[in-house]
Amino acid sequence: MQLLYQITPTSIYIKLSNLYHQILEYLLQVEIDPQLYDAVNRGVILGVAILTFFILFPGEPFNFQMEDKDDSNIQEETEDSLAQERTAKEHSAQRQGDRGADHKEQQAKGGGQQVNMPLIMNLTVYAFIVFGGMYILNKSYGIAFKDVIKSIFPKEAAVLGF
Repeated sequence: MQLLYQITPTSIYIKLSNLYHQILEYLLQVEIDPQLYDAVNRGVILGVAILTFFILFPGEPFNFQMEDKDDSNIQEETEDSLAQERTAKEHSAQRQGDRGADHKEQQAKGGGQQVNMPLIMNLTVYAFIVFGGMYILNKSYGIAFKDVIKSIFPKEAAVLGF
């Protein structure tokens, strides 16, 4: 019976409450700027709110792979129709002659590649966040990331000429 009482929600709440009050008493004895408590509270509340939002509304998974409409149709067909389509493409390429060869050369050079805009936009947003954070930390606190990288990776920084 004693074991059951130890794992009830009430006893867990009491233990957590006592631990919280002990931490508060300790923090009040240490001289820390009161604005730090506000900043930590806001950060924790914002983090919990964001996590709760994403847990409740996870959204649709997004596929970043590029697919041609022709490729999706090819996957649905049987092997016999794939073989027929390949032979038809080969015959049409032979009939076109130089025009088909020029088209293949253009695709080989990269002229036929499609741009994956969602992936580029995601990388751009992350790059702005990282470089914006580095800029703010440099302006606000004087943290020069060039010096940080030099202290962490001295040999690599010497090779790169930092």
